[in-house]
Amino acid sequence: MLRDLPLIYPFIVNDPGEGTQAKRRAHAVIVDHLVPPMARADSYGELAKLEQLLDEYATVAALDPEKLPAVRAQIWSLTRTAQLHHDLEVSAEPGAAEFDDFVLHIDGYLCEVKDAAIRDGLHILGATVQAPTPILSDLHVTIPIGDCPAAGLTFSNTLSTTLLSQVTATTVNGIAPSITGVLPTSDSTIAFVTYNGAGGVLPAYAPAASGPGTVTYIRLSGTAIAPVAGVISADNATVYVGTSGDDLVHLINRGTLSDSSTLAPNLTGPTGAPVPVDLLAQKPRRTT
Repeated sequence: MLRDLPLIYPFIVNDPGEGTQAKRRAHAVIVDHLVPPMARADSYGELAKLEQLLDEYATVAALDPEKLPAVRAQIWSLTRTAQLHHDLEVSAEPGAAEFDDFVLHIDGYLCEVKDAAIRDGLHILGATVQAPTPILSDLHVTIPIGDCPAAGLTFSNTLSTTLLSQVTATTVNGIAPSITGVLPTSDSTIAFVTYNGAGGVLPAYAPAASGPGTVTYIRLSGTAIAPVAGVISADNATVYVGTSGDDLVHLINRGTLSDSSTLAPNLTGPTGAPVPVDLLAQKPRRTT
């Protein structure tokens, strides 16, 4: 009934059953992300400075009480600068007799703030950068158009042959690779292509400011046949690729574009035989 009309159905990612229904009923392509992990908020900025002043207040009160008025003034000034007096519902600086209770009130509030659970990092679907740095805009996923496709149709994950003329069925050692993933760095200056096949190399694509970019082929060490899956480290310095043929994880140096070393995960299949690493995951970088 919809024919060529696109159907976009937003759903809450916390409810995977809703996305599964859309995929089954409308042959949908699901675009989602993981819920970020939770972490302790901790203190920072003015809150951290205020926490240090509270520790200093306790020390001065025990060793040199004559300095307490100066420390009280600093605590109140920083409290107002951080706009905490609104949260604490205190409009004027407490007197000397009430200040100890005020310090306890602030300390309890800061403990609640820094012990709160917050999202640790972000899961980003796509990264772009400001000009003139190139953007990986010519890497895309192709999907069919027209009538609703028949059940069981597989969507192709390919590279544009118009802009990426170097990535063809014959440039990866004469084999026709099946692309399994495109891994761009967070600064969008280079991307690595994983595939099923028998190339023995890892293609690295560097976009140009305009027009097609360039492709470099990184020779995989040992008996590796193809990089079937990969992930880039949070600092963009290392690419981890799981390879068929040797069933290892190869560490690719992003700076030198070389296969520097390998890890042996020793994964086995149902029959006990080694299997290649076809899924790698990277915990998001913690935000500060």
